[in-house]
Amino acid sequence: MNKYADNRPDTASKMLARHQPCSAFTPCLRAISAHLIINKLPAQNTRQKLRAQLLNLIALASSLAALAALLDPDRVAIAMGVFLVGVNGYSQFFAMYVGVRVATAALALLAARQADQPVLGDITALFVLAQPAGRFVAAFAIGLPQGLLLIVCGIELAAGLLLLALRPR
Repeated sequence: MNKYADNRPDTASKMLARHQPCSAFTPCLRAISAHLIINKLPAQNTRQKLRAQLLNLIALASSLAALAALLDPDRVAIAMGVFLVGVNGYSQFFAMYVGVRVATAALALLAARQADQPVLGDITALFVLAQPAGRFVAAFAIGLPQGLLLIVCGIELAAGLLLLALRPR
């Protein structure tokens, strides 16, 4: 006879006999049920998920744009139609294309993580929409942007308006 064996039924059999879940599995069952509940969220929470994903995408795009401007300012400036002249030109370029982009990325990440405070996402949308708004004002004086900048402007406009449209009600 096995020295570890005894005449008592095993723990799992006892638990099943009493129709009670094993306490060791309770946290797992709670996690699974929470996962199932999250996947069946009402439309409001689906909007929050979509808004958070869009905010993360904006943060990624802003970060990459800032990194590109930081690593090769002359190339980015030429692509955007900006001529960098002297220390002040580079200083202004870095302020706008690195500083403001990093701030926008940080704000978008914060807004994505703080879904209970939709005003952060609204402020991010205003940061994103300020750029096409400025280009719209310039369009009256000198015309619409061309080439890559027109595409960037369209993406900024779409992202900002979509952020506002996905605002929790």
